[in-house]
Amino acid sequence: MAAIAAQPVALTLAAYADIRRQHYRSLSQFWRFGNGWLRRVDRTLELAQAIERQQQSTRPDVATTTPSKQQEKSAMATQPEQTGTDTASPATADSKWWGQSMTIWGVVITFLSTVLPTMGPLLGLNVTADLVHQIGDQVVQVVQSIGGLVGTILTIYGRTRATTLLERRQITLNV
Repeated sequence: MAAIAAQPVALTLAAYADIRRQHYRSLSQFWRFGNGWLRRVDRTLELAQAIERQQQSTRPDVATTTPSKQQEKSAMATQPEQTGTDTASPATADSKWWGQSMTIWGVVITFLSTVLPTMGPLLGLNVTADLVHQIGDQVVQVVQSIGGLVGTILTIYGRTRATTLLERRQITLNV
């Protein structure tokens, strides 16, 4: 404990973050969840460093190793939330293309299904029931075809990656 207390807090935080990174990299599921785990380590390190800086600025003569609950809450409140939708900041590794956003697609679909049919005639776009029905039939056929294609690809891909034998288990339905 004395050796830890003698070290600068910044070095201790960085060393602990490195230990966490090494541990996560050694886990068998790192290939699947590793990016998220490492991102969490980085965010935790940034938060801990912010708390340490805040403590240093309020009491520069005393170096504490554990922040109070109030300091943790205030540091969390001052940290900007990472949503990937901040348009003022440049794109980062955590950001994604707008086309990958379910929210954006929800807005587009809602607009096309509710606003366009009612506002369309005002703009010179007449969306009739026959047109919707015709387009709907074509969309259903395309979706069915794409679904069959994706299902086939997933089957082939899953079979090529399969390493564990399947086992048969009895299934009971509670009705």
